[in-house]
Amino acid sequence: MANAIGFNTVDSFMAPDTALANLEQRVRGELGNRVRHFQLMRDPTGLILKGRTQTYYAKQMAQQVVMRTSSEPIAANEIEVS
Repeated sequence: MANAIGFNTVDSFMAPDTALANLEQRVRGELGNRVRHFQLMRDPTGLILKGRTQTYYAKQMAQQVVMRTSSEPIAANEIEVS
């Protein structure tokens, strides 16, 4: 649940690194093995998605999962498709 400022009220009581690690775990759980080496980084403008995948669909799916599970904006999706 997001508060008026846009922070997730559940994660706002956790240390920033812990909240980010929890979000990464949630996303990995939904993606399975579709994105290898998935990682989230924080930037002053929002979250940056990193990792590697074989399909553009999986890259977009990762972005959708992050958008659905976090109230933070996505600054960049740097998941490589190869």
